[in-house]
Amino acid sequence: MTTGRFGHVLVVDDEPVLAGVVASYLERAGFSTTITGDGVEAVELARTEDPTVIILDLGLPGLDGVEVCRKIRTFSDCYLIMLTARTDEIDVLIGLSVGADDYVTKPFSARELVARVQTMLRRPRTVGAATRPVRPRLAFSRHQLIETIWGDVGTGDEHLVDVHIANLRRKLGDGPTQQRYIVTVRGVGYRMGQG
Repeated sequence: MTTGRFGHVLVVDDEPVLAGVVASYLERAGFSTTITGDGVEAVELARTEDPTVIILDLGLPGLDGVEVCRKIRTFSDCYLIMLTARTDEIDVLIGLSVGADDYVTKPFSARELVARVQTMLRRPRTVGAATRPVRPRLAFSRHQLIETIWGDVGTGDEHLVDVHIANLRRKLGDGPTQQRYIVTVRGVGYRMGQG
């Protein structure tokens, strides 16, 4: 595999035409690409090719994008953009909670996606994959989560965070006693678990 001038991008989408268009735009921008529409193969390619960026569709058949992202995050700290046709906020939050750096809602402009990849690469990683287990120790208050996720349009009701966390835990198979992915830090807020 020859790496492009600006890095290698793994495009994971089960729509071959869309994946081809995205790869074509990335290649014109100086990236090399690999395309797959299969989640299991995506995990293997992420391991063997060590891409700079992964563009990952959430709605893959079989092994879905959330599970693919979760598996990749056990060994890679590459940049990851999740593609989703779903506009449901909870799906976006789940994608971000398992390690996606950004998300793009379908339909989207391929030029905008390339611009997002380029912008992402200008933000260097502060923690490498070798030290990744240290990252989940940082706890965020409800107020910080509201500002980060909703910005100025947030409701201001910090208990809204608790409702969303409960929904995320349910979808991830966690509960109040088994906190593998989202851990409650008493008196502070929440942090990522080791799940």
